[in-house]
Amino acid sequence: MKSLVCKDFCLEKKHAVHIIPFILASLYFTLIYHVQSIETKIEILSVSREYSSINQVIFVGILHILIAGYMFAYVRTLLRYRPNLKQHYSNLEEVSLSWLNIVLFGFILFWIMDVVIFVLANSGISSLFLSSTSLVFIFIFSNIIVYEGLRQPEIFSGIEEKHKYQKYPLTKEEKEKIYNQL
Repeated sequence: MKSLVCKDFCLEKKHAVHIIPFILASLYFTLIYHVQSIETKIEILSVSREYSSINQVIFVGILHILIAGYMFAYVRTLLRYRPNLKQHYSNLEEVSLSWLNIVLFGFILFWIMDVVIFVLANSGISSLFLSSTSLVFIFIFSNIIVYEGLRQPEIFSGIEEKHKYQKYPLTKEEKEKIYNQL
């Protein structure tokens, strides 16, 4: 999210913590599935439905908790960022972050649909209609993002952090005059 709103954002060492879920998931699948014999893999995929379903419920449940945490952080960052715009821009109309609201709303709606499908599927209730609806939603949402990107390509380039009066820079003579006064 910060990479979308701040043009000068770059990854730092502290951001490496976000790769931990990927590493843990990779280790989990390596131990549970990839290092197993072909016979065990076939059994996991076909016969022992209970085994894979328990692991799937645990894994997907943890995944949904992680996604909820990221959604919360996304909303919090967006809410904190908007008031800071007043400090950097004298006219808020210059900066439109409505497209971030579209992205946020779309991801939250899709996540809620995914959680409902997950709960229904694990309750034994058919969720074919909701699954199909979510695929249509993903298609429409993706097209909206692409359309906005083509219509306004600058929205994906980030916002350069400038101070309020930076668009009226001092001339070289004015800078020298102030420097000499100091």
